[in-house]
Amino acid sequence: MEPLSNVTARENVWVLEATIWAARAAEPHWQEQLNTLRSVAAYDLETQTWRTRLGALDRAGLEMLQILLDAAGRHGTEVRLVPVVVPPQWNGPVFGGFRTGGRS
Repeated sequence: MEPLSNVTARENVWVLEATIWAARAAEPHWQEQLNTLRSVAAYDLETQTWRTRLGALDRAGLEMLQILLDAAGRHGTEVRLVPVVVPPQWNGPVFGGFRTGGRS
């Protein structure tokens, strides 16, 4: 995984986008679920989902995935991961790119 600044062709790279649907729950489980999701994702009011992106399977990325898996197991939270084209504002690492000096 390379930082986008080191990648020559933006269209050859991608990130994982996680879309998360919170499961309905009674208090205090609802608040616990929201606190868990807030630690790794941002709420999208328009779609009423939580969203986050992942550009590397490094320690931080794996910790984020584990938090999402734990939320799914504990609360029934639904998590969908989809590879997407790197958004223009993304400054983090990416998957599938080429380094300026060769293949990554």
